[in-house]
Amino acid sequence: MGQRQTSDVWLADDGKDNADDSAWSGLYGDCSLKAKPGLTITTLKGNSMIAWISRTLFGAVFGFAALTGIVSAHHGVTGRYDASAPILLHGTVTAATFTPPHPVFTVRVESRQIPAQDLGRPEEYFGPLSTRTEDVGAERDVELSPVRLFYDLADRLRVGDQVTIIALRNCLPPHQLRSTWLRLSDGEVVSYTGDWAPGVDGCN
Repeated sequence: MGQRQTSDVWLADDGKDNADDSAWSGLYGDCSLKAKPGLTITTLKGNSMIAWISRTLFGAVFGFAALTGIVSAHHGVTGRYDASAPILLHGTVTAATFTPPHPVFTVRVESRQIPAQDLGRPEEYFGPLSTRTEDVGAERDVELSPVRLFYDLADRLRVGDQVTIIALRNCLPPHQLRSTWLRLSDGEVVSYTGDWAPGVDGCN
């Protein structure tokens, strides 16, 4: 009986004379999988083995692609952010996390009044800043770009600090808020212009 080792599994000719034996030089032809003693393994022959390998590989690739797509959409890699309606969030930080995949601030929005200061990067917006009525009195989570500029705020920002944030809403579910611009309680502006999440002129 001819044998050929592939990785840790032996492919073994079943000893039968049939048409498939002419293709014994590869993984083709009638063959069985010979495992180590004590292990049980299903016997697959010729084209059945190839089909099983193909289905397994396709399932793994498809599953990985689907999972990657979900994660990417959620974290903004494939997001589309509505720059026609930039959102002003002015209030108190109630929570903050600085672990990957990105920093997140939770802000209790306290006012609809727009501070008399330069805000955001107007050249990137397609519409005026506004505070949404539904945000006032509510806590809003805001994702920040996953860059050192914002991770470094872990040493400076404290719960209870006042902040002003300009955020854009993701057109895609779950419609998270994302920001690349904020003003700290001491008046310092932290702004990042290299974000890969595009701003669009409306979600339609």
